[in-house]
Amino acid sequence: LRWEETQSELLAWYRNLIAFRRAQPSLTDGRLDQADVAFDEHAGWLVMKRGAVEIACNFAQDWQAIPITQKGDLICSEPEWHLRPGLIELPSDSVAILY
Repeated sequence: LRWEETQSELLAWYRNLIAFRRAQPSLTDGRLDQADVAFDEHAGWLVMKRGAVEIACNFAQDWQAIPITQKGDLICSEPEWHLRPGLIELPSDSVAILY
């Protein structure tokens, strides 16, 4: 982290993530048995669900639709994404947090 870039989008993203984690009871305990994980290694996506929080990661080089179960609010690392019933479409190298 470069402290001279304190107004950067990346710093704002980190601050939002830290505040979000502190506000979510299901993310504050260390119990790994409470996490459900699904992935498709070939397609390059991973989804982790813990309590009311679901995190979808697109590791692929292109946009792709990733299966999700959560509805509601969303935080995304990228400004553009598309939500459809049971799916979220994410650009490459991005993450979305649904709660």
